[in-house]
Amino acid sequence: YDPAGDQTVSGTIEILTITTDNDSIDRVEFYHNYNLEYIDTLPFYTYTWNTIDEDEDTEHIWYALAYDISGNSSQTDPITITVDNIDNEPPSGGIIYPYAGQVVYDTVTVQTEVFDNIGISQVEFMINGSVIYTDDEQPFYYDWNTIAFSDDQEYLLSILISDIAGNTFEDGIYVVVNNNPIPDDDNVYPYASILNPVSGQTVNDTITVLGFATDNYTVTQVQFFVNNEIVSTMNDTPYTFQWNTIEFENNAEHILTMTAEDQAGNITTAQPVLINISNQ
Repeated sequence: YDPAGDQTVSGTIEILTITTDNDSIDRVEFYHNYNLEYIDTLPFYTYTWNTIDEDEDTEHIWYALAYDISGNSSQTDPITITVDNIDNEPPSGGIIYPYAGQVVYDTVTVQTEVFDNIGISQVEFMINGSVIYTDDEQPFYYDWNTIAFSDDQEYLLSILISDIAGNTFEDGIYVVVNNNPIPDDDNVYPYASILNPVSGQTVNDTITVLGFATDNYTVTQVQFFVNNEIVSTMNDTPYTFQWNTIEFENNAEHILTMTAEDQAGNITTAQPVLINISNQ
């Protein structure tokens, strides 16, 4: 029997039944809110229900009554179904790059991650509340040329996400624009951290290693090490790679480390992660 009880439906749906008899079925009656709605005399005994005609966010009781050719009958248990044809669930998401508080310069690609239960219509990119670009195709991003903006100023970089039903969601971060040349005496070290896996974890096969790194200007290189040997080098986000653990000694502890280097050569080593490999 379909749909299931307590299910939420929309649009036009098929109400399905499973009917059997030792001889043959004469008909199946479909009851809506205890009133006879439809009679089907042909297998596979279904009814097409257009929920658009029903009030929004209302509950409906359905059951079916099957008769064989001798007049014997059997009824399904009533089920309650909720009609929801209007998408009133807002989208969600945010800016994943740059990071909040980051110093940006030249042209920076504003990257987003957006979600919706039905679909995204567009993403508007805003600086201090003014729309500067609208993107209506995946992936939603904007190449922001910061040259035209004043240096050493904080700006509210935000996005307005709209779904196809017109629901919206806004998210923003503050960044600092600085297009002055990077000083030779930059002695601020990057920040680096291994997000996955976590220390003490037992892993096998191929796992996703994920790191995070940020700097007052820019991170130029991130490297991952296993037992002090380089296993991956990257120069841009996301700082992630697939680690095949098969080639490493089984049932032994291994040390996973990560370094982040900025344009001035400052290098930070993240807190090491102790991993046990078990591929049996």
